[in-house]
Amino acid sequence: MGAAQDGQRPGDRQAHGDQRRDLSAEIGEQLFLSEATVKTHVTRVLSKLGVRDRVQAVVLAYESGLVEPGEAPA
Repeated sequence: MGAAQDGQRPGDRQAHGDQRRDLSAEIGEQLFLSEATVKTHVTRVLSKLGVRDRVQAVVLAYESGLVEPGEAPA
């Protein structure tokens, strides 16, 4: 089993996709929104921030000082 060109093993992308779906579903349940609505809002926020995914949004939060290492989530 060789690594893909992006350094991920086959199946890693699927696992990450499953995690995103689970997170969107969890957020939707807590806010009484559909998973599709959560995904739409996340996509729009990422677009406004000029980032391509949630990981880049986290990096941006740290780089901008919005979040500091070791800080407990709100």
